[in-house]
Amino acid sequence: MKLLLLILFAILSLFSNSQNIDKVLYEDWNGSSWTNYLRQNYTYDGTGFLINVLSEDWNGSDWQDIREINYTNDSNGNPTTVIHQNWNGSNWEDSQRTTFIYNPDGEPLSRIIELWNGVGWDNSSKLEFSYDGDGYLTYQSYSSWNGIDWNIEEQVNYTNDINGLVQSDITEAWNGSSWQNAKQTLYNYNGNNDPTIIEYQIWNTSLWNDYQKLNYTYDINGYLVGIFYEFWNGTQWQNTNLFDYTNDQNGLLLETFRQTWNGMDWDNSQKIIYTYLPTAGIDQLESQPAELLYVYDLMGREVLTPQKNQIYVYRYSDGSIRRVLEAK
Repeated sequence: MKLLLLILFAILSLFSNSQNIDKVLYEDWNGSSWTNYLRQNYTYDGTGFLINVLSEDWNGSDWQDIREINYTNDSNGNPTTVIHQNWNGSNWEDSQRTTFIYNPDGEPLSRIIELWNGVGWDNSSKLEFSYDGDGYLTYQSYSSWNGIDWNIEEQVNYTNDINGLVQSDITEAWNGSSWQNAKQTLYNYNGNNDPTIIEYQIWNTSLWNDYQKLNYTYDINGYLVGIFYEFWNGTQWQNTNLFDYTNDQNGLLLETFRQTWNGMDWDNSQKIIYTYLPTAGIDQLESQPAELLYVYDLMGREVLTPQKNQIYVYRYSDGSIRRVLEAK
């Protein structure tokens, strides 16, 4: 559930937000009312760069620390090291460390994840990226650490149109001697290059089979207002999840409402409420340059290299989150 909430948080940021996030409150439906579940608190340094996200669990009467993420940024605000820690009741314990490496153009070349073993960091996984001459992402590989060296396990090849808008991506898995098809993603867009349908398919040894479909809806201002999830049961599409988003008149995301399908009707599941720093705080931070920290696609997956003419969620060092059409 917690992983879903983190993914959901990224998905729900597809709005024209210009204020700094202060807190994000997650609530669960208990059958008759909404109850507190998780709260995230954001902290920034003197230059406006995000340096900490503290997560707290609700114990029934009070908030308790459970984990935090600490960011180390370069002079441009790009994260170089991200450390995850868990609260053991009296102290923070290291859990995971992520290190980013960039090329001279500022494009990520790799992202390495290490896990804490109690006395030091052990390699765990690595992502590596390749680009064409236009700077479009064309290839991504995933490797795991075997104790001695990196073993590549998966690779993703991207197909873009002439403007760099991704049309599909195919993931292949290494079987020990050759690459085998594993899964495929197909993208459909409207006239504003916003995704309308994203389809996921899996390989069954001879052809691609439908697996999951996401349907996106927007209001007249182009703000995302809903995502409808469907699952292929072998003969037809079945409802699974529905996300509704409430924004203010400027596109600032205020609330997310999630429902799940019970076979006959939609049941309440989760709600997320966003609060922001006062405008005065924003004005003060605007005196410092806001640097890009993270980029997410419309599925909530982190993207280390945005492709041209696609819509992404940009999360900046001043805490702001914006939906951006990548055109550079």
